Amino acid sequence: MKKPSKKPTERFTVELIKAHSHAGTDYQPSESITVSRQQAQWLAERGIIAEIKLSNEV
Repeated sequence: MKKPSKKPTERFTVELIKAHSHAGTDYQPSESITVSRQQAQWLAERGIIAEIKLSNEV
């Protein structure tokens, strides 16, 4: 019997309001990165991001 496939991780594009390192790269305020929902929540709790946008929004 096949195991159910995992649902793809929902991704968010977030705008930084503080300098931050992500995946080995340093980013400056006003730059954007794409993260998972959990990562976005973690960043928001620490005041590192301005807002959360779905990655497919323009």
